[in-house]
Amino acid sequence: MGDEPVKHDYVLNLAATAGTVNLVCHRDLWDFIQEQAADIPHFRPPAAPAEEGHDRVRITLSGRSIIGVLIAMRATRFQNARRGKDDGTWALAHAVYERLAHDLTTTDRSGVVPLTVILDDGINEASHSN
Repeated sequence: MGDEPVKHDYVLNLAATAGTVNLVCHRDLWDFIQEQAADIPHFRPPAAPAEEGHDRVRITLSGRSIIGVLIAMRATRFQNARRGKDDGTWALAHAVYERLAHDLTTTDRSGVVPLTVILDDGINEASHSN
């Protein structure tokens, strides 16, 4: 999957078959995602995110809305080239796109439990306690 358009098409097809995807992220990242995806026809923002603690929220999206997020993040990456005028925007869009793509391509297709994509690389408290 080294070819970007082929990878993107593949990831969009996987999102199209996802009934429900949960995103867990910091509320600031969720605001960024919504701002970027707002004008994408397939994106449907949920009524309200659920609080997860530590300023994290859980957002439940349909596969169709995930398609909208993927399209928005890909476009945002291209509009804000790496090492360009807005490295932060590029980095955020890149991180969201790649995490979604990774989790969509590595998830079990059993459909028993909705996919949860965590956009927070925090520490494991059990391994950090002294």
